[in-house]
Amino acid sequence: MNRPRKYAAMSTRELLVCAALGTLGAVVLAPSIWAFAVLGVAVPVLYPLLAGVSTCAPTITQMILRRPGVALVTCLTMAFATLPVSPNGAAGLQSLAIVGLALELPFALGGYRRWGAWRWYVASGLLGLFTVTATWVTLDLGSLRPALAYAICATTVGSYLTWTAIGRAFGHRLQAAGVGVIAA
Repeated sequence: MNRPRKYAAMSTRELLVCAALGTLGAVVLAPSIWAFAVLGVAVPVLYPLLAGVSTCAPTITQMILRRPGVALVTCLTMAFATLPVSPNGAAGLQSLAIVGLALELPFALGGYRRWGAWRWYVASGLLGLFTVTATWVTLDLGSLRPALAYAICATTVGSYLTWTAIGRAFGHRLQAAGVGVIAA
């Protein structure tokens, strides 16, 4: 049975790209996880600045490979790489799997045929809103002054959008260098 290439299993090269970018993402993510643990309690205002760091590596992977599942594989690689050093333990697997699935969703709904920039930002914005909901409960933002609570919420969503933009910038640079399926 001949299946179209885009729905076939990932090649070894593609899996290695996901693993390499997932490991690189874990190197950046691990310190931010500890910062979350400390800043979330000590200085909740600074907590959201690094909230979206988990979207950077999978965004780069999606940009250079343009394949179904690469964001999820990259996020799971990040999760397993940070597992031994994370204060969250196995909960990191769940949260990064959600990030990977959320980044895949807008492209899956389009049948992985269109790769418009807005799809990354929609996914990141929704992730930011999901995180704001969890943060509101976890950090008890309702006990803060309303202006401060809403500033934290806006900064959280902005962090996801900013880290996605950073990932897209790196992806464009890699494409310009001839890496990936669409070189400039």
